[in-house]
Amino acid sequence: MADRRNFEEKHSDLPKRWRIKADLVNYIIRRYVKKLKQELELLKSKEIKLPSFFRDRRTDEEYVYDLVDGWLIEDIVCDAWLRERLIFRDKEIKVKHMGTNRDRTLQKYNPRKITTEPDFEYVTSKGKEVKVELQMARKAIKAGYDMKQSKVTRAEKNGHLFLWVIIPDDIFFIIEPGKDLKGISPTPNHLWGGKLVYHLPKERLNKIGMYNMVDEIPKDLYAVLGL
Repeated sequence: MADRRNFEEKHSDLPKRWRIKADLVNYIIRRYVKKLKQELELLKSKEIKLPSFFRDRRTDEEYVYDLVDGWLIEDIVCDAWLRERLIFRDKEIKVKHMGTNRDRTLQKYNPRKITTEPDFEYVTSKGKEVKVELQMARKAIKAGYDMKQSKVTRAEKNGHLFLWVIIPDDIFFIIEPGKDLKGISPTPNHLWGGKLVYHLPKERLNKIGMYNMVDEIPKDLYAVLGL
């Protein structure tokens, strides 16, 4: 069953689990508590009319909660965790695009307007520009994780990285699409309406490398992240 507790209760332990600034996390949580209230109020006059596969079996209220909760976690990962760790390693790094500065607009009618832009962009002191797309899992899955073919194709074409965060296990890993997905053929995921996906089995993830969120960025990832 999905965890849809209030945001304060649900995420209050992240500063300790991930060793990030509590004041920044609390600010982000308060921001999205307010956003959720606003969006739920708007549902009373403007119902959601997206294709059914966006919501699955969720009610409008559940869909809105999950979407806003995703934005909240995205901002915590990008701004409280990733940004701070990058700056710790490279004091001259220039962040070009942060989650908390984006326009969080809930699309209710046109799925084509749902953004597919990278979640985080930065330029290192060496002049390397890096774009990162965030993927999150709210439960650990022993069989591995799926990535939509369309998203992978776009990321590989544009040179984006994927940052995967497995929230309940407090671990992360970085995917370089052209390298780490080599040899994997897309297969249909019936839970996603038959969309083609790249499946990342646990064996492949063990080779790629999984790391603890509480730690600093490991040296193994410096080259990948341009540090």
